[in-house]
Amino acid sequence: GEPLYVVKICPETNEVVLGRDTDLYTREAHVGDVRWILGAPPRSRFRCRAKTRYRQPERDATLTVAEDGTVTLLFDEPQRAVTPGQAAVFYDGDTVLGGGKIWADHEILIVLVAILKNSKHQLLGVFYFEKKYETFVL
Repeated sequence: GEPLYVVKICPETNEVVLGRDTDLYTREAHVGDVRWILGAPPRSRFRCRAKTRYRQPERDATLTVAEDGTVTLLFDEPQRAVTPGQAAVFYDGDTVLGGGKIWADHEILIVLVAILKNSKHQLLGVFYFEKKYETFVL
């Protein structure tokens, strides 16, 4: 079989959502706890370069600041494994504009997963829906 990856963790329901490598890609990241080097964003919407992993090259994106101070990053190209809890950093050339923590509560998943457990909370199997149902027995 093909490898599966964790695409979401749901602590409130004690579920781990699995998907394919293609399910790890997204163009959008929602960022909270944002700190700006100059104390405020340059504008409420602007183009910048951003990265969501330490060793990742900076990527072109449009940044939109909401009234509550949270940020939505919309990358020009899909990014792999934009992970809640990791940092997102915003750049203008070589200048760091600011950064914050990637949030999970706005996460949009391509895959719908149900984790089946028995009464002893042992994992019985994982079903997910993409264009058809498939079963992976673990």
